[in-house]
Amino acid sequence: MYGKRFEKELKMIENALKSEEGEVLLREYCANHVEIVVKKLAQGKKFNDIPLADLISAGWAYFPKAVAGYKKRAELMLANKQEVYYFNTYLTWYIRQGVLDHVKSIQSC
Repeated sequence: MYGKRFEKELKMIENALKSEEGEVLLREYCANHVEIVVKKLAQGKKFNDIPLADLISAGWAYFPKAVAGYKKRAELMLANKQEVYYFNTYLTWYIRQGVLDHVKSIQSC
């Protein structure tokens, strides 16, 4: 009904909330997306003095919060109370927020 990708991601979210193994699998599934978002964000920004690896690590900072939040949103999507969208779309905001918070903390020192 909602598409195989949505159903696959929702199952992965549920597994991630239940076990560490599930979270590891979801992280592996999202790893490429995190790197792409961080690299795009870093382009043209004044983050040149911050190693890319540090920015990528910061991009994962709010991952647990994104997982829990998406589960709640998915319940609304399944009840037709919200438009359906994929986890990576939801995760993008949290990746950006983690990177920006990290940069702010470095710049304020």
